[in-house]
Amino acid sequence: MSDLIRCAYVIPKKGRKCRMLVRTGQQYCGEHAVFAEDNQDRIQCPIDPKHTVDRKSLEQHLLRCNSRVVEAEYIKKDANALVGETKFTDKIDRRATEEEIFAALEKMKSCYVAVKDKLLSKQDHCQEVDAFLEQATTLSESKRKHLIQLSSIIGHLESAKLLRSDPSACILELGAGKAQLAYWMTKRAPLAKFLLIDRSGSRNKYDNRALKEDPSLDITRLRCSIEHVDLSELAMLKEDPSLDITRLRCSIEHVDLSELAMLKDVSSVCAVCKHFCGSATDAGIRCLSNGMENGLVLDGFVLVPCCHHKSRYSEVNFAS
Repeated sequence: MSDLIRCAYVIPKKGRKCRMLVRTGQQYCGEHAVFAEDNQDRIQCPIDPKHTVDRKSLEQHLLRCNSRVVEAEYIKKDANALVGETKFTDKIDRRATEEEIFAALEKMKSCYVAVKDKLLSKQDHCQEVDAFLEQATTLSESKRKHLIQLSSIIGHLESAKLLRSDPSACILELGAGKAQLAYWMTKRAPLAKFLLIDRSGSRNKYDNRALKEDPSLDITRLRCSIEHVDLSELAMLKEDPSLDITRLRCSIEHVDLSELAMLKDVSSVCAVCKHFCGSATDAGIRCLSNGMENGLVLDGFVLVPCCHHKSRYSEVNFAS
């Protein structure tokens, strides 16, 4: 093990060297070979400089790069974003002043004061999830907590009559991730259509598991980020819907729900998300609002945010 040579590149954000192995006679791993003095083959990706690509493979890479925004009628760049996406490589020219920070805090405080007396604390339950928790006695506290949250979300959806097991109903999950929430929702509404949106791919997705357990389920997955997609333009389902999962790549900041043909063919639409990180919650709300302005009939939504500290100042400094 002592003969193994690690990459010499120092990761700025972590203050340590990259731990990837390098080829014999090389200083840098494949990803960081762009920093080698004699490098001629490795270049930064023109779409997202956070990663590099072999010059010979650039054309193919641009067609499948995870950071690309595809060209499609349902893509409207930054349609739902307050500001465009910020990459880690972007230079931060300055920090917000104390006056600007206090002004933003006052806005958030005034919003809280306006609604605090209307806030309710109630934990609902989903029978299937609770039954699973009783049987799965070896689950870690973290996984158990996650499932308890899912149970309450589904319970609230049912209490509000938003989770209907009907072919004319569509459940839209924003930031679906591995789709564990959707998996348990299918137990309560197996006849509904499910549209899952997430910006990145995941292994061991629960929507695949759900389809194995019940091939009659109608599940569609969009791989996108909500800032850019105009859903009313996306004709994803035929008159005789396929049971396969469709995966497309886009960005949720750019989604226009009113343009998705799938949502025009249903009489009931509700949206739900769990742990929509940072400002993604705001993008999700704007996505739903823009969709409604363009004709989308939305029965209701349940959005569970998290990671407020990941919001950028320019995103929380909204207009009064």
